[in-house]
Amino acid sequence: MELLMCGLDHVLAPVALRERLSFPPARAVQVMEAVRRTPEVMGCILLSTCNRTELYLTVSDQAAVSPARLLCRAAGEEYAPFAAALVSRRGRDCARHLMEAAAGLRSQ
Repeated sequence: MELLMCGLDHVLAPVALRERLSFPPARAVQVMEAVRRTPEVMGCILLSTCNRTELYLTVSDQAAVSPARLLCRAAGEEYAPFAAALVSRRGRDCARHLMEAAAGLRSQ
């Protein structure tokens, strides 16, 4: 099993771009349910606030899944406009980032 994430935040993405990948709570639940139906995805969490949107996935080892493309598809957006602003992490780096975000260390 592998932990992956992608997301954008206030550091690299302007508000106009972040708004396009923003999900209200009810929509976030729908997105997570849809992403979980992806065969290689074992679990997912979508974190969406005013300053960040991040998709965290657990996937089977060696899965060919792109969290960034799944996130854009869920928002009904093309990937290309977000490519420079999206950040991807995996494994320990991903877990560390999640803990830092949860603790407020990545807040604006």
